Amino acid sequence: MNKLSKVTLLLALSVASFSVYSVAQDSQERLATKHVIEGTYNKDGNSPVAHADSAPTGGGTKDYIPLWLSSTKVGISNIYQNSSGDIGVGTTTPAYPLDVNGDVNTATSFRVGGIQIALGNWSVGNAFLGFSGNETTTGTNNTSLGKSALNQNTSGIENTATGAYALTVNTQGEANTADGYAALYSNTTGTNSTAIGTFALANSTTATDNTAVGLNALLYNTTGTGNTALGVDALLNNTTGSSNIAIGINAGTGTNTGLNNTTAIGYYATASENNAIVLGSTAAQNGAANNFVGIDVGSPTNILTVLQGGGPAIADSWSTYSSRRWKTNIQTLHGALEKVERLRGVSYDLKANGQHEVGVIAEEVGEVVPELVTYEANGKDARGVDYSRLTALLIEATKEQQAQIRHQQELIRAQQAEIRAAQTQNAAQQAQITQLASQIHTIQVSLSTGQQRGIAVRTASVTTAARQ
Repeated sequence: MNKLSKVTLLLALSVASFSVYSVAQDSQERLATKHVIEGTYNKDGNSPVAHADSAPTGGGTKDYIPLWLSSTKVGISNIYQNSSGDIGVGTTTPAYPLDVNGDVNTATSFRVGGIQIALGNWSVGNAFLGFSGNETTTGTNNTSLGKSALNQNTSGIENTATGAYALTVNTQGEANTADGYAALYSNTTGTNSTAIGTFALANSTTATDNTAVGLNALLYNTTGTGNTALGVDALLNNTTGSSNIAIGINAGTGTNTGLNNTTAIGYYATASENNAIVLGSTAAQNGAANNFVGIDVGSPTNILTVLQGGGPAIADSWSTYSSRRWKTNIQTLHGALEKVERLRGVSYDLKANGQHEVGVIAEEVGEVVPELVTYEANGKDARGVDYSRLTALLIEATKEQQAQIRHQQELIRAQQAEIRAAQTQNAAQQAQITQLASQIHTIQVSLSTGQQRGIAVRTASVTTAARQ
């Protein structure tokens, strides 16, 4: 018999004894009755009155319920009753109908209003408190606290449910942790999931390996597995998608229900495609402002800011939004070559780590092409150069230079044509000169053969001329 049962028995016996005492005091004749075993007290209430042949022996104390030491001897129990009828066990100042100063032990459970409030079994490791758990489960090492928590568990093991209706429908699910009102409420056979927060994973049934922390986190998930949601309404609408991660209030996959392998980090961050990683959200999504991301930078000033001097990045390629769909007032650059001639390429060593590099000086570029330079908040101190957009300047500068080259080539070709014409003319003249030289040589040879022949020739020539 446990201690509480003993207390109940003692109370019953004490009430019966006091009833007998009262009857005896009302009638002196009954005090003499030998067949009634009774114990009465003097008017001072401190000592019993002994009656020959029937009265028990022993003593008592006011307001303490007597303890029968034998069939004829009464003593003092550890049970106290005050004038209000409150019973105290181990205390003389009971504040409740039953007030116990010390441990209370029960073999199975405690009930309130006929409903089990505490149940435990050391041998199988189960402990159920607060109208939770059930007496028929064969599962082991389960712990629950809260109305209907783990209420329908049949054989599930190693589950922990804290909060009203946490893991209520679980039957065979194992190694789940639910903390919060209706957390993992609908889980039946799912395993290895953790839900912390009101309605976290409330609709999950057979899914496994999910973690949800926050009000309504993964609320509508049913069979999606391997998801992690941290924040109020994180991954709220996911139902069957798996391997997703969402960190932040309303972070997740938006209205999509079955995406896989997504990561959304930040307030209202939304991943809308499979295998996507999204950092932050836009002003349209969060109602405040676009998020800035910093890598090793605590106060990013751009959509993405990387630590200065943190080291080079590497990738296969980088594409910049550039469609005419998003542009207006499109104008071709003019005077690009002249601007390029004003720029200066330099080599330098970084002050931070001494690394040797080549590039340009932002301040110098700002004097020529200010559109390519970013500045500090004061608007004066140059911070960076958009090297990629220098390409546009170089393209037009190259085209201007090519135009000059083509013009020069045309001039050269014209000059070459003139030169060739002059060379042709020179060649003709040279031929004439050669011919004349040959004729003069012939004449000179002829003259050198003798004077007489020469005279005859001259005479003949003069005669012929006169005849004509």
